Amino acid sequence: MYIFLLIAAFVIIVLRETPSLVSRKQWRELIVFSAFSIIAFTLTFLQLIHVKFPDIYQGAEVLKKIPAIHSFLQ
Repeated sequence: MYIFLLIAAFVIIVLRETPSLVSRKQWRELIVFSAFSIIAFTLTFLQLIHVKFPDIYQGAEVLKKIPAIHSFLQ
């Protein structure tokens, strides 16, 4: 059910935004819009099917332990 709603929502967004970008020949904006839409759809879909994402704070703590990055952050 939720997957159908997700697909419907993204189809509506794309159908609403894409024609104006194409008619104004804004190809770069269309590429950026498409890339962000694909990323957003993918992440939302993965959350809907309960895929566990890595904790971003643990990654930040690992990066802090690298000497070059630690001295840059000081």
